[in-house]
Amino acid sequence: MRGYCYLLQLLILLICVQLYGLRQALSISGLDRVFKRIVSSRILQGQDAQPESWPWQVALLFYNEWEGSFSAKCGAALISDRWLLTATHCIDHTYGASRTEPSNWKVVLGAHDLNRPSGREITITPDLFLTNGDFILDMKAGYPNDIALIRLPEPVPMQKYGLITIDLPTAHDDFYSADCYITGWGITEADDPYSGGSVLQEAPARLVPQHTCKSYLDTMESKILNSQICVGGSNYPTACTGDSGSPLSCKVNGKWKLAGIYSWYLTCGGMPSVYTRVTSHLGWIANQIAKHS
Repeated sequence: MRGYCYLLQLLILLICVQLYGLRQALSISGLDRVFKRIVSSRILQGQDAQPESWPWQVALLFYNEWEGSFSAKCGAALISDRWLLTATHCIDHTYGASRTEPSNWKVVLGAHDLNRPSGREITITPDLFLTNGDFILDMKAGYPNDIALIRLPEPVPMQKYGLITIDLPTAHDDFYSADCYITGWGITEADDPYSGGSVLQEAPARLVPQHTCKSYLDTMESKILNSQICVGGSNYPTACTGDSGSPLSCKVNGKWKLAGIYSWYLTCGGMPSVYTRVTSHLGWIANQIAKHS
């Protein structure tokens, strides 16, 4: 009997050791952050946006064949009742040929919390993608011309859904002295690829002077172009994975203007985010819309 009790105590001790080791492993691997995401769902140094505060922000949902459902992959900006502006790398073959097919996507207008619809959203399957043929998928080249248009099958009843477009800028708009914000549903922790929340995030945007940004990112590995705008960096909010295609919105003379479309980063949080400068592509946008309207 005494021997049986000894074996039982030994078994209990081994189970405790195994449980402790499992807990340590979870902590080391980062899986314990699953719970932290519930209370720290913030874009990098951002916060939850108020509902309907960015009515031109659009969510782009892609169909995942393995999961059999749609999930947010990129953002876009509503520039008319039928046209959206986003990044070419979101909808070209960068992440696979299936990304180029409009029927594999859903456009969600008026979204705030992607997991808890308010009933004011409108979900549409786009009918045309227009990517920029001069886009180059090469960091050493600076990912130039990372801009694209998405056409909706018919005009959206804007007033019915409380939607507002954002104005395209003029060629001479200066955004460095403007009140600017970045928005999106991307990840909220630089070291956690699963940290993105379902609520739209916002953050005030600090635009980095071009010469300063080049000193950070013009290296052997990457290149900053005059057709790009840099935002944030160390100690300032930045965009990250999942925010691609989302707008950089700036208030100029009382009107919100679309200054940029989020394109790429070298490192999330520590370096500036790079946005495609919309003023550099006004001719391309106008020509494409005129040709396909």
